[in-house]
Amino acid sequence: MLLEKDRRTFHRNMFTRAKMLAPHQQAEYARLMDRIVTVVGDGDRAAMRDLCIEIFQIMCRLGRAAFQRYGLAFPPRVEDEMIAFFNREWPS
Repeated sequence: MLLEKDRRTFHRNMFTRAKMLAPHQQAEYARLMDRIVTVVGDGDRAAMRDLCIEIFQIMCRLGRAAFQRYGLAFPPRVEDEMIAFFNREWPS
């Protein structure tokens, strides 16, 4: 999410990155963290897979925007191939 504003994001302290998010981004981050705690706590493997896929799709959406902004080409098949991998290889 921070890459939308600053390509140096990965060089920042990983413990302060979340504090640098805009309010709507902080809300999405908190929602995802709450879901992670819930599905892991429940031990629901299918829900863990679905959440992992959701997070990966968000990363791809944000990655595409960041790549475009910085004049880079986002790998065209990465999202479909990774989702297929999660669905095929996730332990049940």
